[in-house]
Amino acid sequence: MSRTASAQQVPANLSATDTLFEAVIAGQRVSRFVSDGLDHLAVETATPVRSFFAWKGKRNYGGRYFSATTGGHVVFESHLERDYHITVDADSAVLAVAAQPFLLIWPRGTAGGKFHYPDFFLRLRDGSARVVDVRHPDRVRASEKQFAMTREVCEGQGWQYEVWTGPPPVNMANLRWLHGYRLDRFAPDDALRSIILDSFSPGTELAPGLLRAVKASGEDRDRVHAAILHLMYFGTLSVDLGQPLSMDSHITLGGPMRFVRPLDLIEYDGQGWQVVSVDEDAMVVLRNLADAQFRTVAGIDLLQDVTPAIPQPKPTALPDLSDASVLEELDPDDRARTEFLHRAVFEVLTGRPPGTLPQDFEPDPAYDLATTTLGERLEVKSARLRAAGTPVSVRSLKRHIAAYRKDGIKGLVDGRVLRQQAGTGFQSEQIVALLEEAMAGQELKSTGTRSRLIQEVRWKAEEQNITVPHDATMYRLLKRLERGRHTFGNTTTRRSTANRPDRTFGGQAPQRPGELVEIDSTPLDVRLLLDDGTVSTVEYDKKGNVVASSMELTVAIDVATRVPLAAVLRPSTKAADAAILLARMLTPVSEQPGWLGTVDYARDTIRTGVIPDQDEVLRIMASRPTIVPESITIDRGKAYASSTFLNGCEMLSISVTMAAPRSPTDKPHIERWFRSLNTLFTQFLGGYKGSNVLLRGQDPDGEAVFNAAQVSVLLDL
Repeated sequence: MSRTASAQQVPANLSATDTLFEAVIAGQRVSRFVSDGLDHLAVETATPVRSFFAWKGKRNYGGRYFSATTGGHVVFESHLERDYHITVDADSAVLAVAAQPFLLIWPRGTAGGKFHYPDFFLRLRDGSARVVDVRHPDRVRASEKQFAMTREVCEGQGWQYEVWTGPPPVNMANLRWLHGYRLDRFAPDDALRSIILDSFSPGTELAPGLLRAVKASGEDRDRVHAAILHLMYFGTLSVDLGQPLSMDSHITLGGPMRFVRPLDLIEYDGQGWQVVSVDEDAMVVLRNLADAQFRTVAGIDLLQDVTPAIPQPKPTALPDLSDASVLEELDPDDRARTEFLHRAVFEVLTGRPPGTLPQDFEPDPAYDLATTTLGERLEVKSARLRAAGTPVSVRSLKRHIAAYRKDGIKGLVDGRVLRQQAGTGFQSEQIVALLEEAMAGQELKSTGTRSRLIQEVRWKAEEQNITVPHDATMYRLLKRLERGRHTFGNTTTRRSTANRPDRTFGGQAPQRPGELVEIDSTPLDVRLLLDDGTVSTVEYDKKGNVVASSMELTVAIDVATRVPLAAVLRPSTKAADAAILLARMLTPVSEQPGWLGTVDYARDTIRTGVIPDQDEVLRIMASRPTIVPESITIDRGKAYASSTFLNGCEMLSISVTMAAPRSPTDKPHIERWFRSLNTLFTQFLGGYKGSNVLLRGQDPDGEAVFNAAQVSVLLDL
């Protein structure tokens, strides 16, 4: 919120009683108090009222989702918001959607947040409107006040309001799969649509219904299958999305399929239930998850008010070890001692041993909270432990109780066991912190010596009145801390190491070709001959900036199959080149204008046998499928962030995800492919110059034998 406020200068609300509404509708800035009425505004046509900020290491990914509802790109700020787009696209009741549609500035003097940007505005087909905030379940509580004030504003305008935290995982996985078939190119024509509906009437499993539709239509099986999934996504064919989709999934006609099965967990009448049985008369027997009581409900009544329920974990008699992870790091003796103290402290505080439930345990009168004081229970516990041969004084018990209340079970572990030395012995944490800070500051500096860094630490320590140990100790500490950082080694290696993410990134697992494509550019580590026979070299603009170094290779990789979809070789990648890459992805190589002629040229000018004859080339190209991308991940380079490229993606119904700045780990597959290209292809070409000057030969220019057209053909083949 602070990033947005500081950078985009939210206007002040001078009213102490009314909320200010700000939006951009039809290209005009609209600013008015909500008391003046907003229901007549076409908010669904609003453009985003704010932009998204990005920084290195950003944990959520923004981009542009191609919406089948609007027929164009709609922005999203996180994968959770992208998932919301997927659910909205499948909702036939939604007519239009706008992202980041308006800003609400609360009355002057409002405590807490001063303003709020709702995430989405939906216009429904019945003319009503819905405002939606998307939040991860763990972050809802922190924004409860903002949500409550937003709900009040929306209800005052007759708008619905919703805080969306995401559907159950199985539902979302099913929707992600089906949404790949949402576009018009998968929609059946009227004849095929009629055949498909007849094949699934009144209801059948997917496999036999598909077989009947293929036989009746005479169309290709894959074409019919895609059309069925298209109709399932939009609800023309209904399926239970609460169960994993398979060829055995039961498909019916009409709206959302609503039925329950034995063992389903549901929420009905404000309580959680498990379905026990469904009889022939559609009477459903339910078991209450809270008290195990049974209830019989008519199926027609149940299905009018049933929602999937996330089962709550049943209370168990397992030990209450809220910080149990620390126990895994202890040796058996230390762990046994910690668990022993936990049992003693827990019983004194609660009147019962850990792992027992209050309703199932008859308390020991000596520990009864209703009749004894804490001091009395401490005396009894100390006496009993002494009698058992494991004496613990009352004073020690008090100390353990204080530690337990502060740090949980971790507070009961012997402090000497938990002392974190991190390879630095028992040196002052302040000295270690100064060394860490100084080493981090070397990332962008020219490589210096250890003595320089130690002297920098001494200067800072002197300013903070910190005693610095002897030089020998400092060198020893530095040797332990610098492992793997290359602080005093190669500068490029040090910067690359420092650019690694500070956490494990969640992996994406695309389920089909084209679902996720990565695009990036890299300099080709080969000197190439120009048309005049000279060697491509470094070129500079008027300001002295490098504008071309050899040639730059731009590639698109399909993550599901790891197949390169297209490549473009240029002196420097421009927006037009990125757009050409899109065209090459969607056009079979053998059908691209001039490509076969370029192959003939390469065959005539490269050593015999390297390029196959034309029949073999056509056979190779025909065996490669054309993979149409659904979503492309790009970095924030000018060529990709340009309107030329983004408009091309929108025209082709492709969603775009933006990686964080200076974070190559956001596109790991294309980065790894570049390394494989260098290892398996580039280094075998004449004129190979290595990835940096340390790896460069004496005269790579003199070894150059290929031009850009020849290398492009070799890459395509």
